[in-house]
Amino acid sequence: MKSLSSVDLFFLAKELQALVDERIDSFYCDDKCFVMKVYLRRKGNLFFHFFLPSSLTLSEKKHIQSSGKSSFVGALRKYLSNAYITSVVQVEGERILILRVQRKVEDEIKDYYLVFELFAKGNILLCDKDMMITHTFATQHFRDRTLKTHQKYEIPKNSSPSLTSVSKEELQIFLSHSPEKLVSALAKGIGLGGTYSELLCSMSKLDKNKLCSELNEQEKTLLFHALESLRNMSLKACVQRKGNILKDAFPFLLEGKEDLEEVESFSKALELLYEQDLKSAQKRKDPYSEKIASLDRRLKKQEELKENILTQSEELQRKGELLYEKYALVEDLLKGMQKLAADKGWGAVHEKIKQTPALSAVVKKLDEKKNLLILDL
Repeated sequence: MKSLSSVDLFFLAKELQALVDERIDSFYCDDKCFVMKVYLRRKGNLFFHFFLPSSLTLSEKKHIQSSGKSSFVGALRKYLSNAYITSVVQVEGERILILRVQRKVEDEIKDYYLVFELFAKGNILLCDKDMMITHTFATQHFRDRTLKTHQKYEIPKNSSPSLTSVSKEELQIFLSHSPEKLVSALAKGIGLGGTYSELLCSMSKLDKNKLCSELNEQEKTLLFHALESLRNMSLKACVQRKGNILKDAFPFLLEGKEDLEEVESFSKALELLYEQDLKSAQKRKDPYSEKIASLDRRLKKQEELKENILTQSEELQRKGELLYEKYALVEDLLKGMQKLAADKGWGAVHEKIKQTPALSAVVKKLDEKKNLLILDL
């Protein structure tokens, strides 16, 4: 699955505006995928996927077969089911997406924030209106912040300029102080990643390996204009296909990239990559995995049978012990019943049991035809 850069997320967030003012229906998750089901009034259900740690997509299909028990998902269902998404925002220059959600509780409107962090191991946080973390997908500790409940959510500290807001002056200052090559400075310092850094160098007609300190004012201006053009690109999603293999997905047609094929949305492009990766993973399964799974199923059945036998054995042992303890009582009872049956018939025996409380308390069932006698000892 493609790991999204901050640029990818910037354009994907534009597509995700389709979720604004729409109703959250439910949540699902396993160890690798989180799904939020959203009902759109004009389209029906859509599924917002977060493939941990670093990819998102919006799909008409739910790419998760079952949802294990999760206190986090339980909390989301409790607080956010039937809530409405009021905004979808990317944190400037970061691989962080924040959904603002409102839910009516009796006569009160409550605000929540659902935060998706697409870096490190990935994380999802539910915050209240004051950005206090109430529930986490995972507790995480970083050098300069901790993500855990009952703590205010803090955005990672970052003094570098970002694609969405960098001004010409800020870019010039950043480049003047960077000792790196242009492509590396753009990839790391502005968070463009390798693909979009090379694209920006190509758009501005600059040598990507040139040191930032060697750029003149005209070159810096060309770079800023290219940066503006990049962030104003219209969505025209595509996948890069070589033969039958999908190599990558982009929110727009990239200059200089070959084998590009347009698709309906960036989300769809990402979903196609995911489906391809899933099929490849299934093909790469250990050839002995099915045999192992079959043996595991057989072992499970044998363990269940063993438990049943042990349980029955304990029950039979207890019954034997009770018969031994009550041997005299049982012997007298059987002899009395047999004598009465010989003299007056089994009907008399049944009548005797019915009319005698002490006997009816002990004899629960008598079927002389099947030689069956059930006693409560």
